[in-house]
This record gives sequence, C-alpha cells and structure tokens, in this order.
Amino acid sequence: MKYKFLIPFFIFTLFAIGAVYSQELTIQKGYFQYPFNPGGINTLSGSMGELRSNHFHGGIDVRTAGSIGLPILAAAEGYVSKIVVTSYSYGNMLYVTHPNGFITVYAHLDKFYKKIADYTRAKQYSMEAFDVELTLQKNELPVGKGDTIGLSGNTGASRGPHLHFEVRDAKNRMYNPLLWGFPEIKDNIAPVFDKIALRTFDKNARINDAFGRIEIKPIKQNGIYQLPTSITAWGSIGIEIQSHDMMNMTANMMGISYLTLKLDNKEIFHHDVTSYGFEENRYINAKVDYETLMKRGVRFERCYIADGDKLSTYKRNTNSGKITINDQLNHSVEIIIGDVMGNKATLRLNLVGKKPTPLPSMALVKNTKVADNIALELFENILKITAKQKEDVCCKVYVKGKPQLIYPDYYKNGEAIFLHDMRKGIADSVEINNKIKKTNYIAMIPSGKALTFIQPNFKITFPSDCLFDTLYVQYAHGMDAQKREIFQVNDNTVAMFTQPSIAITPTLPIASKQYSYGYNANRWPLFEGGSWVGNTITFRSKNLGKYTIIRDTVPPVITPKAGKRNVAYFQISDGQSGIGSFRATLNGAWVLMNFDHKKRLIWSEFKDANQQLKGQFVLELKDKAGNVKQYVKNY
Repeated sequence: MKYKFLIPFFIFTLFAIGAVYSQELTIQKGYFQYPFNPGGINTLSGSMGELRSNHFHGGIDVRTAGSIGLPILAAAEGYVSKIVVTSYSYGNMLYVTHPNGFITVYAHLDKFYKKIADYTRAKQYSMEAFDVELTLQKNELPVGKGDTIGLSGNTGASRGPHLHFEVRDAKNRMYNPLLWGFPEIKDNIAPVFDKIALRTFDKNARINDAFGRIEIKPIKQNGIYQLPTSITAWGSIGIEIQSHDMMNMTANMMGISYLTLKLDNKEIFHHDVTSYGFEENRYINAKVDYETLMKRGVRFERCYIADGDKLSTYKRNTNSGKITINDQLNHSVEIIIGDVMGNKATLRLNLVGKKPTPLPSMALVKNTKVADNIALELFENILKITAKQKEDVCCKVYVKGKPQLIYPDYYKNGEAIFLHDMRKGIADSVEINNKIKKTNYIAMIPSGKALTFIQPNFKITFPSDCLFDTLYVQYAHGMDAQKREIFQVNDNTVAMFTQPSIAITPTLPIASKQYSYGYNANRWPLFEGGSWVGNTITFRSKNLGKYTIIRDTVPPVITPKAGKRNVAYFQISDGQSGIGSFRATLNGAWVLMNFDHKKRLIWSEFKDANQQLKGQFVLELKDKAGNVKQYVKNY
C-alpha cells in the first residue's frame, strides 16, 4: 500500500514492499519538537541510514553537549508505551506513542524521569529482574509535549553520551526524524564520494581488460566528481561506492539518504533509506560488499541489487542496477547521492565497450616454468586462478578428482589468469606445472533452501533464509595452536541473514560435558553455548568460520568497590564464557542490581530510597558456562 507523507510545499511517497498497513500516516512539519535543548544550537553525531555493523542506523544521534544527566524531552504529547532496560544494545530506552500514529524512541538514557523511573523500578522488583521490557497501556504514563522523560546518558552499546532518537510506526517501520523539519539542525553541505569500485559478474566480463574488482578514487572538478582514468568494460558488471555526508558545525561523518544510478541518462537503480522496516536490518550485509568489509574494515555500498537482498528501499528495475556492455560504444554513467536535507553530489564516468581479445590457439599448448605461487579467489560462481607467467601455461582443474584442462583466459601484468565456472563442477584442487594447490571446496549450498552439510563428526544446517547467495563450501578439520579441535566452514566473510545450526561430535575426549560449550574461534573464542544430546553438542552462530568446544571451569570474579553511602558497588568480570546472570539479596529479600557492562560495574538500588543497607548481603554471579561465584557480607 502506498504511504503519503504530506509536508507543506512537498509530498514524500514511500512504498513498503511485502507489508500491509491499515492507514496512511501524515508527516507534518513542526508536529514534533526537538527532544534536546529545543530552540538552541544543536548538532548530530549520527544520521539515519548510516551503514553500521549488521544494521542501518535507524534514527539520528543527538549531541547532548558530551554530558550525562541533561533533560530529554517528549517530542509531542502521547503516552509511554514501552520501557526497556538493558546494559546492551539501546540501553535504557523509552517509546512514546502519539495521537498522529507515530512512535518516538529515546535510547541510551542514563535514567528515566521521576514517575517513569518509579514505575520501572517497581516492575523490576515485582519481576526480580534488572533487564526488563515493559509494555504499557494508554492511561498509565501520559506525557505532554516538552515534558522531561529522561536524562541524557551513555547506556547500552553507546560509545559516548548522546541521545539516539527514532520515529517509528505501529508496524515498527522507521522514518528519518529530520523529515519533520527541526530548525535546530542546519545542513547545507553536500555528500562526498570517497571511492568507487567496479566488479565483474560473469566469466566473459572485463573491466580494463581484467576479471575481478578494482577501486578508484574520484576527483572533483567544477563541482562534479570524475574518475582520473578511463574505464573499458565488457559483459555484466556492477558499481559500488564508498561515500559519506557532512553537516554544519560537526566533524562527524554521516551516511547518505539516497543513491541513484543512471546509464546513458536512464535510471537503472535507486535506493532510499528515508524509511525502512526494523526487521530488514540484516539485509545490510547484502547491501554492502560484505567480503571487503570483513577483510579490510571498509564499507562499499552496492549500486545494484545483490542476490538475496530483499530490502523494501529499492525501486525494482528490470536489471536491478547491473550493467551489461556488449557493444564497443561509449556509455555514460551518472551516480547521484543525497541527504534528507536536499544536498546532493554527482559522479560521472564513461564506460568504453571493449571486447576481450581472444588468445591465439597456438599459444595455449605449452606448459613450462611458472612461479611456485598459485593464487585463488572466488567471485560469486567464478574461481579466478592466478599464476606468475614466464611462458605460455595451462592449468588442470580437478573436479571430484578428475582433471579438466583449461587455458589462460588472458594475461596481465606478467600473470596468467584462468577462470573456472564452479557451476560446471566444483574445483577441489588446481595444478600448474606439477604444483598442486587444494581449494578445500567440497560442496555447493544454494540460497533459499533449508539444507544440511554433513561431514564426519560435524553437521551444519542452513535455514531457508540464511544465505543471501550460493555458498561454495570450504571445509577443514584439524587442531589449532592451543590443541583445540577445530571444525571450519569457509570464514567470516560470508554474509548471512539468519543463523545456521552447528552440531559437533568431538573426536577428542571431553573431560566432562558440564561447563563445555560451543565457541566461534575466528579471532578469539566467542561463546555460542549449545546443548548436549549424547556425545553431540548443537549450537547456533552468527558467523561462519572456525568452531570448537571449550570447557570453562573458572568462576567469574567479584571485586567490592567503594561507592556512595547505602549502595553496594562491585566490579565483575569473567575471562572465558562471559557474564551470564547475577542475583543479590539482603536478608533473603531480592535487591535490584544495576549493570554497566562497559565499566563491568554493578550496584544496588532499593525500591524504597529510605531503606538501609543493613544485614546479610549476598551476591551470586554466574557465567555463561554455569560457574558460580558468591560474595557474602554483613553490613
């Protein structure tokens, strides 16, 4: 159903793909007031739609003068409809539902204000839990426009004091708050193109006479970004960009709001993150070049719709932004990026069609000296094999142990390049000049299907919505330097939407299944948990790569700290599986312990502010493996 956003002199229309809405919501400038220091000079430290780890940034990050404890105000009248308390993620968070059908969200608060704080603490005591998610009715906690509802903070995954502010609807679809037109925010600065990347998609595709991916830094001339070198192209190719946006009075780099790609003056791709569904967040791993991100920590945004990307934020053109060059003409490409305030930047380049030059057949019969190194790189379905060329060479690709003779597709920079289509047979090894390199590819898992990959003592099950694209499975089983048994499936550069299930039956003896759990061991052991059935443990993981089993028998550590009068403070830590839970009592009665995981600090808070810290105090701390540490003191 079409959404219409009515703003004086402007009409914004967004299409929500795959969702059904019961009403049309209207955006009215001025309906919401700025939630911090309204009418004063304000800046942002983060914008809506920024590319973050596993998600788009779903709102704006409001600067709070670098301070904790300043008033945060309700953007409009309404009622508190949800309260969330956690040390992780959004930290202390409030939802306020408004008569216009929208919901404003306030996150990373240090504290809730008065009645909200009292209500929350009473619920925490009745539930005997620090982490709570409370849903409220309309008449429980009403608020007026401009009422103080909390104090600025740094709780949750925040890296500094600020307010994370969102606008959502009842279906959890998020909207850029700046659409409501806050005069406190000034922005007349255009976005910036940092880099552009071009990549090939099929075996016959070329960019500058080569298969693969190249990056180029554009230059700005007369207000337009251009490339310093010409680009020749053939076949099916795609473009990626690295960009950022700037705003007045801040040095923070923001994210762009929209991206348009035109080929020969015809729009073939458009992406707009002015609004999107919260549940769509992990599709960001298909929107960006995930492999480049994981290998180099650099985010390139695709100007085409990749396989498995179901974001509702695209105009779904026929070719989804992919470019096909099959003539020897000049083709103009224009990329436009913009922010929600109307600032934009343009990059222009020319693609010159150049058909690959076929190699002479007589040059393909020799197999003489080559360098020892053979490099392998997989581009979707194409295995690129590179070898240093001293004379004309050929290559044997082994499929299920049987050799297939292939010849160079082209030579470049003193190297012979061979391209093997894995759809015609999964290459388990390659041989050049009697030197063999194993690929470890042993299977193919298509996306969109629930399938299980089985090896001796190991099994991984992919849900139907797990993989964005076909996975060519690389598998290895061995030991690491710490003598831990390692089962490896590909690596952490594979993007996934949902988590696969891993089942391990260790070949090495386990001293005891108690305290023994599954871990992801890509960089350092990361606790995944799991449950034992017989001699097999099953767990889920967000990442592919190395898996192992570790037994953690060391209890967590509790260190008393000096604090305020009538409050018990403790530093807590765990060196292996991590903190799982904690519980405190005073004379047998449950006591609320607040938790800040960044500072590894917990502290007591009584339901009645006049209650004394007197009697036997017991703090029990449990790690994720089940080890327990207890602290007892008589106050």
